[in-house]
Amino acid sequence: MPPPLDPFIPLAKERTDLTQVVRKKEFSYSVLKAIYLESINTRYTQSDWFHVYTDGLRGDQDGSGGAGIFSELFTFYLNLGANATPFDGEVKAIRMTIQILLFRKEAFNSFLTPFLQYKL
Repeated sequence: MPPPLDPFIPLAKERTDLTQVVRKKEFSYSVLKAIYLESINTRYTQSDWFHVYTDGLRGDQDGSGGAGIFSELFTFYLNLGANATPFDGEVKAIRMTIQILLFRKEAFNSFLTPFLQYKL
């Protein structure tokens, strides 16, 4: 188990705005997604940041929740069982991402998820 994250290590300055000014209701989901990804790739280049994408989800058929992680180096999915919400899955996915990366701390100087930017 990796050591706990030191709460006194400063996180990188976060940017939650997009590179373009948009009104969500005026654009389709696919266009908003493209603008979102453009914003990430412009501000946090893959040469300087290791990109990790996380997702919390809830299955329609059995009602179970899950956590998913995707990156260039690894992909991971965990079933969280019944009554887990998409928020539970997102929190679990971010936590798992931090644990995985802390095990390989020597390989990364910084990493990025859509909700967390961290300089090691």
